[in-house]
Amino acid sequence: MPTFPVLTDSRTRHTLRAFHRLIAPALLGLTLTGCSMIQPEPEGSPAQEPETAASTGSSTLIVESLINEAGELGRRDVSGPAKPPLTEDEAFNQGPQPAVPTINMTANRVVEQAINDLLQNRQALLRIWVERSHTYFPMIEQIFAEEEVPDELKYLALGESGLRPTVRSSAGAVGMWQFMYGTARSSGLEINAWVDERRDPELATRAAARHFKELYKSYSGNWELALAGYNCSYRCITRAARRAGKPIEEKPTYWEIYPFLPRETRAFVPKFVASALIISNPEMYGVQVDSLGQEIAYDIVEVRGMLALETAADLAGTDLATIRNLNPALIKATLPDQLEPYALKIPLGSFNRFVRNFDNMPADAKVAPSEYTIKRGDTLAAIARSADTTVDELKAVNGIRGHLIYPGQKLLLPGTGLSADFTIGNRERRFVAYGETERRPIELREEFQLVELNGSTEDKPLMGVTLNAELADDMDMLVPTIHRVSRGDTLGQIAERYDVSVKDIQQWNNIRGTTIYVNQELSIHSVPAKAVTTYRVQRGDSLSIIARRFGVSVDNIKRWNNLRSNLIFPGQDLSIN
Repeated sequence: MPTFPVLTDSRTRHTLRAFHRLIAPALLGLTLTGCSMIQPEPEGSPAQEPETAASTGSSTLIVESLINEAGELGRRDVSGPAKPPLTEDEAFNQGPQPAVPTINMTANRVVEQAINDLLQNRQALLRIWVERSHTYFPMIEQIFAEEEVPDELKYLALGESGLRPTVRSSAGAVGMWQFMYGTARSSGLEINAWVDERRDPELATRAAARHFKELYKSYSGNWELALAGYNCSYRCITRAARRAGKPIEEKPTYWEIYPFLPRETRAFVPKFVASALIISNPEMYGVQVDSLGQEIAYDIVEVRGMLALETAADLAGTDLATIRNLNPALIKATLPDQLEPYALKIPLGSFNRFVRNFDNMPADAKVAPSEYTIKRGDTLAAIARSADTTVDELKAVNGIRGHLIYPGQKLLLPGTGLSADFTIGNRERRFVAYGETERRPIELREEFQLVELNGSTEDKPLMGVTLNAELADDMDMLVPTIHRVSRGDTLGQIAERYDVSVKDIQQWNNIRGTTIYVNQELSIHSVPAKAVTTYRVQRGDSLSIIARRFGVSVDNIKRWNNLRSNLIFPGQDLSIN
């Protein structure tokens, strides 16, 4: 699959936006978006050679041709006489239209910190997220639309798993949506010795969508609380609500119970908001990606019997790693031991080859294996001799790399004839291709201002956000400071440090006396002090240069220093907040 660099200069972006508007109708007929089709073959027609990831069909050639010519549109007479170039506003309006999120993209200093942490400390991670989102977001978007949940919930999977289908947390949560065992089972996902559907991106995404709807209902239609509830239990949320003095029945907001949530859950929603804003519009935030992930597309063949995955790869003309990547829910080295056929995903265009090669297999090779329980003293060589097979074949069927086995371990014995024969359940090609994601940037709230930071260059932009000064003083825009009690702390000392009263701290934390203990977390509702720096203007300085150096805006510098114009002079002292 060809890859193209992200073009970040404004003229090229405007050109591509105009290009997108002009050829979108033509591309619509060429793009397959999230469809599942049945394609019967005429009787007697010769078997077609399957397509591979490297093959190029006519539609692909057309799309590539259009993309390669995109850069010429800004200099070519597309529809008659030359026209004046688009203005900034015109180009933006004709480009991808902003999304209108259902979930509140809160603007406060906690979210500000989460955004800046990603932009300034997690650039490599952001690039990986953008690449993987190209692979998985089209599938997630379609399923979420079918299940009628907010599209922006897809960004939750970034922080949960980094869009990795097989990741497992230290707590035992598995898959792209980090389902615990009990939640997964109650959401309809199968988990047994053969498959773990938490690792299947499509099945897990649909289960996640349904779980989101249940949480939304449980928390009286509050999506922020539903997100917090996704990270910790209902009991955890209700306990935090009680500590905040507003029981869950009174419908508290997320930010009202924020100080009383576990540390991980406190970071959960701000990180979600930050991820959604940045990944929905990575170029705006200076995230540059050289390549995009492979789109999800595959054929489906229904196979009954414990067919070895290595054999399946040979039949499809691919390798074992590809089969495993397409079928991450499979745990063992064979298909599940079940009566109904298993829907095996194979590379797009390989269905005909798979069926043809399967039909040409000798009859004795289509006998499924049975299970053998290892006893004390057994060796792979002895088991292979008794099963009339080889050690290499025994290791391949069971996914064993070395020679270590242990009593009680179950091995699959290939070709014993004790289980059902292999059969194919479908003779007509079925395939799935989700296509590309439609970019819909989420607008940055007006309370935030995007700034270019010191050290930023055209090749490597470094961006950040600041909360506007007028709103930073608004108590509604602030969230509490969490103070962790250290040995020797007293309420009086803590109150003096934050310029509040002891009574305030007691009220905010439901403390009746003055007893506190080490590592206790106290909620402090105080306006954060602003550090003021005095900068002396140097020869060659301008307000824009100074603004970039300190990561603030020109307008803010002018307001802080009562400047009516951009005129400054060497030796002038400027206050920088």
